[in-house]
Amino acid sequence: MAANHRIQEAFERAKCEFQRSLKNPTLFAEIQKTTCIEEVYDAADKLQEEQSRRGHLRHLRRIEPYLERLRQYSEVINTFVQAKADILALIWGPIRFLLQTTKNLIVSFDAVVNAMADIGEKLPLFGEYAQLFSSNDRINDILCLFFKDILDFYLTALNFFGAKRWELLFESVWPRHKTRIELVAANIERHGLLMSNEVNLEHITEAHDARNAALDHYERTREFQERQDFESVDAYIRPRLYDGELDRFRRTCCKDAGRWLQKEKTFNSWLDPDDATTRLVWLQGIPGAGKTYLSSQIVEKARALTRTGTLFAFLSYRESNSTSTISIFHSLIFQLVSEDRNLQSILCDAFQSDRRNLKNNTNFVQETLSKLLECTEPTYIIMDGLDEITRLERQITLRTLLDILKHCNKTKLLISSRLEDDIASILKDNVQTIRVDHKNAGCLQAYITSRTQQWLCDSNFDARVCSEVKALLAPLAAKAKGMFLYTRIVMDGITMCHNLDLIRSELSILPESLDEAYARVLGRLDNLQPNFRERARRVLGWIGCSPVPLTRNEVEQALCIVPGRLDHLPRIEGSLNIAQLCGPIVEVLGDHLHFVHFTVMEYLFGRQTDSLFSLMQATVDLTTTCLTYLCLDPFNPEIEKGYLTENIISGGYRLHAFAASQWVELVRKCAGMLRNQTPPDELITLLENFITERENMGYKDLSKHTPEYSELETFKEKWPKLYTMLCHASKFRQLDVGDWRFDEELTKVLEHRRFVDGFRPIYFVILFSMHLRTVRSDALPRIRTLYKL
Repeated sequence: MAANHRIQEAFERAKCEFQRSLKNPTLFAEIQKTTCIEEVYDAADKLQEEQSRRGHLRHLRRIEPYLERLRQYSEVINTFVQAKADILALIWGPIRFLLQTTKNLIVSFDAVVNAMADIGEKLPLFGEYAQLFSSNDRINDILCLFFKDILDFYLTALNFFGAKRWELLFESVWPRHKTRIELVAANIERHGLLMSNEVNLEHITEAHDARNAALDHYERTREFQERQDFESVDAYIRPRLYDGELDRFRRTCCKDAGRWLQKEKTFNSWLDPDDATTRLVWLQGIPGAGKTYLSSQIVEKARALTRTGTLFAFLSYRESNSTSTISIFHSLIFQLVSEDRNLQSILCDAFQSDRRNLKNNTNFVQETLSKLLECTEPTYIIMDGLDEITRLERQITLRTLLDILKHCNKTKLLISSRLEDDIASILKDNVQTIRVDHKNAGCLQAYITSRTQQWLCDSNFDARVCSEVKALLAPLAAKAKGMFLYTRIVMDGITMCHNLDLIRSELSILPESLDEAYARVLGRLDNLQPNFRERARRVLGWIGCSPVPLTRNEVEQALCIVPGRLDHLPRIEGSLNIAQLCGPIVEVLGDHLHFVHFTVMEYLFGRQTDSLFSLMQATVDLTTTCLTYLCLDPFNPEIEKGYLTENIISGGYRLHAFAASQWVELVRKCAGMLRNQTPPDELITLLENFITERENMGYKDLSKHTPEYSELETFKEKWPKLYTMLCHASKFRQLDVGDWRFDEELTKVLEHRRFVDGFRPIYFVILFSMHLRTVRSDALPRIRTLYKL
């Protein structure tokens, strides 16, 4: 009796473990409703009749051996273990559920039937061992082992077919479940060899351990392989994620900002996953109204409902040249699949079937995203700053998102931007609008109060001054007219004031508009000493024209360079205080310099009436600065080792990554702005000197033809050699560096590539400097040998 009680407890533990492992807990009650084989046969007969009427009868006779062996097994455990009804239900209930669930999809129905048929061939004929069960108590332990094997099969199948929308996942995800079922079948076959009178406790313990080890090894191997596959896709696509921006907005957002939105009926309807009446919302407002910060809070609220189903993008003018519909959708795709292995399998399948289209084909990427969205629970997409990217890309992006919204009923979309005619035309009457600047007055006041308290607390002003400052700031919220940016510029300006007279001067007459606030900042720059004013003008111009954000270290070195002066590289003696030099219209994010808002660039190079800033002049200045820098002695191919070391230690190469990778893009930008005008003499002189100093005389045209770039046509007639070199350099820059291999093929790759650009080897090393972290350590000596470094 004690042995029998021990076996019953083992069955009960297996049942409890099975129940805990079910991903859909409601399935347990469902499968408990079927307690005998007769109910399974009844369900199978009904399925046969139904399939016969529809004209696609399947061969259910294939599972008869499986059912017969389970019938014998159930009789044996009922006789010798006195199994309870809930244990027997775990044998029959899953069969009925799986057949009924998969009946409408032939390929899945056949998969279940084939799995049962395969396991049926491996199960012993338990009725033939009845005498053995009665004579050897240890054999009953094997019955428990088989019970666990059967539950392993059911658990694998139920966790897949019990999931929502499994039909969409079947093709990509079922193969890995099928492999696990094959492992279970192999375990059953091995356990059948234990059915003998010689079996003892040691044999059974070893079988239990082997079963657990095999399943654990399978899970570890599968997880490793799937992670490797996904990382390969990630490395190939290199998606742009926006988690850093979200964290920055979270940290810098005012505590009470956006509270009014919680009472907004339209927003609450959109946020409610069960409300299908509001699926498209336009968060609209004037520039600087705080839409981006509000969008970040919406992301957080949506994440509280469904973390893996909240996708977002904070688009910015800073990356407008590199932002496309494809890059945005890549970001959304990787956010969606990042924590879902099933969705990762679908993405990996798309990658294996057509990797080039996954990277470069908008329609293919859209289809992939749509398929993934259809496989998920309600999903929120928050798209901020759509108005800051190029007009063409935002139109394509918006139309594609609306098309996805039509096909994915569980997806909701929120757009955040200023009012633009093309956006309004595309959205038409299908969108519900929330106007931010009409409702954020309370949040503006809360922001002003918070900033004022913090500033006055840190400034050590006496009570009288603090009281007067607060009085001077009283009309600021009303004057802002819903613009957080206006308020920020004003507050940043007065926090630089160290006495009451300066504060009074700033606040006695507040700016009438954002442009006037910017004009005041530029007015303060005019009052700087001439050398500081010129530095500020150059830095602001460079920030506006640079193809990629400049770092503070790069700007510090660039400011030391005089375009056209090639005698020596000036040393950098101190660090640059950007806030003091340029005022509150520039901010440092990480180590990169940016305008605080895209309207700063629009004002500097468009709306301001003075001739202080010209985008053309700024671009030429930055271009000639980079060319001058690259012509200096530190980049001489025959540079002495001691001089090279000295320059590295002193920071002489801090600008080289930017200059070497962006000079040709800057030249093309200059040429595009010039159109039919003659390029400036200083630009031509430096380009010719640059090519003379750095040209590779052993250059061979591997492509047998010169690529042409329309914006470079201005050089073609008068400077044909310069034109040819610029075209080759442009082609080199467009090569997909991320696809190059840095392993055993390294030498061959570099030998092939070093002629493409037409420059001496040290330039090739400079261009690769940002990618050397991917080079294996044993490959570095070959680089040095190849380039004589």
